[in-house]
Amino acid sequence: MNTFEDRESRNMNSRIVSAGLLVIVFGLCGFAWCRQEPAGEGRPITPAGALVIDAATHLPAVGAMPMAMLRSPDSLGRGGKGRYLLVVNSGFGVQFSEDTNRAQQSIAVIDLNATPDPLVIQNVYFPTPQSANVGLAFSAAANADGTFDMYVSGGFENKVWIFRFDPKAAPPVQPESRGPDTKVTAHSFEISKPGEVSPKDYNGGKAALYPTGLALTSDGAMLVTANNLGDSVTIVRHLQGAKKIERVDLHHPGKLSENIYPYGVVVLGNGKNVRAYVSCWNDSSVAVIPLGGKIVVRKYIPVDRHPTAMIPNAEGTRLFVANSKRLSRSATTKKLCMSRTRTATPSPWSRFPKKPAAQNQLTKSPKPRNRKSSDLFRPANIRPRSPSRTGSFSSAMEKEPDSSHPRCA
Repeated sequence: MNTFEDRESRNMNSRIVSAGLLVIVFGLCGFAWCRQEPAGEGRPITPAGALVIDAATHLPAVGAMPMAMLRSPDSLGRGGKGRYLLVVNSGFGVQFSEDTNRAQQSIAVIDLNATPDPLVIQNVYFPTPQSANVGLAFSAAANADGTFDMYVSGGFENKVWIFRFDPKAAPPVQPESRGPDTKVTAHSFEISKPGEVSPKDYNGGKAALYPTGLALTSDGAMLVTANNLGDSVTIVRHLQGAKKIERVDLHHPGKLSENIYPYGVVVLGNGKNVRAYVSCWNDSSVAVIPLGGKIVVRKYIPVDRHPTAMIPNAEGTRLFVANSKRLSRSATTKKLCMSRTRTATPSPWSRFPKKPAAQNQLTKSPKPRNRKSSDLFRPANIRPRSPSRTGSFSSAMEKEPDSSHPRCA
């Protein structure tokens, strides 16, 4: 009897020791995995990859609300493409010290040629009230010295910044603004008209325009900005000389009190066929504006709710639109009508600066107490579609509109 009990005791002790060894082994493996993944800082990382490291801090790069990314126009990267990826961080901003400075928006420059992984090699900081707001574009062709002009929307100050981008220099964006106590000294021009003002409760009475997305024509002679708070676009001609500035209202006829909140701009075509496409965040549409003759809104192409970023295909025959409220994307056809495909696209936009009270009259009726904050920017004539029982929106693919449709003419 004692022999049996001794055998059972030895087996139990053996199992306890084995379990302990397994715990130690797995613990060491987990510790080693964390050491091999420094960007994770001990946190799980999604299968998409690791966090990008900042070369200056050797820690994961910090950017407040990345809103736009654009690859540099050079051919020094892998496969003869651009070497750098520029990221516009347009959130509240990074605050280095509460005692010495307010929040700073920024542009991060990622070197795609860095080994073993891409690396942030430069940050350009915009101390409040200076701003970098969504829009970023390069000149179509290089200057005589091999540099490119880099245009950035100035948002709060109603200006467009002009930096010099040299893909062979270190750092590539000039002039620098390394923070925390530096200011942007790049050239700029204002898109507001001389003497233009708004109610004093907004921006000290400065005009409520707030440029966001911008784009250039293929010849680099014209620039288009979306004025988010002005419900308009600004056309800037003769960028290299005496600039001529023109503004186009985006309101529908007879609906001047509705807020449009234009967000992004894409310019396609050449010569007399060049057109600007503007995503109208609060109108669920993309405005089409010919730039070759009289500049007016030709039509509004319907899309899903809150269109934001847009990108064309290589041929310029199809335009993909991210709809930040509907987890969907829209794509144009050659006739510039829209077909909608549901896909998982996260919202790149969280909030807009407050419009002046005189320009923010969506309706005269009082705001319902139980109204969702996300509905505050919805026009009164646009209602959300009912979700399916599974929680996803119904109609994964909608039939493309006929070319005879009045909004596709």
